[in-house]
Amino acid sequence: MILVIGVWRNRADARRGGAGPGHAQAMKAAVRMYDEWFVERLKLTVEPKTGFWSFTTWVDDAEQTG
Repeated sequence: MILVIGVWRNRADARRGGAGPGHAQAMKAAVRMYDEWFVERLKLTVEPKTGFWSFTTWVDDAEQTG
């Protein structure tokens, strides 16, 4: 298993990063190299006072409102 991580400030930044030529090249390589792969979107939350951090499932705004 290979784990690839991208950390973004927000969904808009992630979309811009995914539109670049490097991302397109990486996706072409992934299709050739792996029988299956999936994307899991998580939200990283860091509590400023304690430094405690956690991951939760990412929910787009449109999904939250119905």
